[in-house]
Formats: sequence, C-alpha cells, structure tokens
Amino acid sequence: MRDHYRGLYFSCLLAALLAAPHTAAAADYAAYFNQPTLDPGLQLHTIANATTMPVDVPGLSPPWSASTGSGYLALAKAATDAAQPSNDIAVVSTTFATGGDFIATAVADFSLNGAGRAGFFFFNNVGFTGMDFHGGELNQDGGGVFPPDGFAFTATATMTTLQLRRQGDTLSASYRPDGGAAFIQLFSITSSQIAGDAYFEVTNFANVSDAAEVRYASLTISSVPEPVGYGMLLGGLALLGLAARRGARGPGRIKKGK
Repeated sequence: MRDHYRGLYFSCLLAALLAAPHTAAAADYAAYFNQPTLDPGLQLHTIANATTMPVDVPGLSPPWSASTGSGYLALAKAATDAAQPSNDIAVVSTTFATGGDFIATAVADFSLNGAGRAGFFFFNNVGFTGMDFHGGELNQDGGGVFPPDGFAFTATATMTTLQLRRQGDTLSASYRPDGGAAFIQLFSITSSQIAGDAYFEVTNFANVSDAAEVRYASLTISSVPEPVGYGMLLGGLALLGLAARRGARGPGRIKKGK
C-alpha cells in the first residue's frame, strides 16, 4: 500500500509540475516570508486524497491553510472529525527551474507539527527525493526513479536547517539543528537522473484528525559554479591583475633615434 501511494503521489506531482506555470531557470533565489502575500516565486497546491486516489488541486483546500508574514510561512491543518481525518498534502513549490549545481536550504520549525509529516524535496520530471520529518525523526523519502532508502535520524531540535546540494550527478541531503556548528549528512544519491532542471517544494501532511502545523522561516537556492566556471573566474582575475601591474608602471619610455 505504501509503494502504491508513492506511485500515485509521484504521478500527481509530475502532472502538477508539467501543468503549472514556470519561468526560466533561476540562478539564485531567497524567500524570507516577511510579506503578507506568498512570494511570487512560489505556488500553492494540494494533493487531495493522497492515500487513496490523489488529485492535484491548485491552491489549498480545507482543512489546510497557508499564511505568510512575520518571518515565516505556516502550513497548517485544523483539527477534523475523528471519523473523517484529512489525508491531503499541502504543498508549496517553486515556479521556476534551477539548472546546474546548487545549494538549496529550508529552515523549518517542527515544534507545532504534532502528528503531521513535513518535508523538503527536490523533484524533476522523473522523480523526487528529500527529507521529511515525522515522529521526532528526519527520514529520507522519495518516489519515481528515486525510491526511499529508509534512512532515519532523530532530530535534536525543533528548529532545523535542511539542505539539498547537487554537485554533478550527486544529490546530498543534510540537516543542522538549531545552534549546531555543522551540517550532518542524511543521505547521498549519485545518478545520471539527478542532472537537469530541478524544482523544490516544502510540504505538510497529516492523515489523522489532530491539528498539525509546520513553519518555514526561509527558503534559499544558490547556484554553485562548475569547475570550468571557477577556472574562467581565476583566469579573468589573473588578467585583471596583470593589467593593473602594467598600469602602475606607467607608459614605456620612447627611445630617441640617433
């Protein structure tokens, strides 16, 4: 049943990706959720009936809601009747693709999430993978050509920075608890399917009647120059240095003829 759900979820996610409006690839992006309206680089949608027959719906459907401002984006689920718990997934995804190597981070506060399941994911046209938080643990999750591998680590703080990094054909996922000095790697995947345009999403999911809320304090995506880019940059700096040295010497002397 779990594998069946993953297949249905990925089919819906892929359909939503292809149907949603997208802009050209972005090199760098940052959202800190200080405004009362959602950042234009993001869009809301709901995966309704996620555990049975999932359907992608633009926007969020009750009992789910989203609010932004005061420095965070909240994805919240109101408590429902015990006989009719919600089994929808609230999703906020980027409207643009990122090509090349990147470092993407999301800062999340899980303290209000209760029985919910929140996550930060990379996805493209063949699959998705990333981290979700549930029951006090961070887990690796995925679908399509990136199946879950079952890694799980207990989170040591409610405010956690989640990081997805792509370098060539390798995607790594790491986390850093609030106050932590360094990132801790959760998993790494190397595959030719990792390359190409990448999209990102933050989610919240609960299939119980309890209320659930997760707050994301920021979402940032930074491009990482490829090795050839670093080479060109160093070469350019060397030329600038040479030109500066020549300029400091002043014009050459003109020899007089005899």
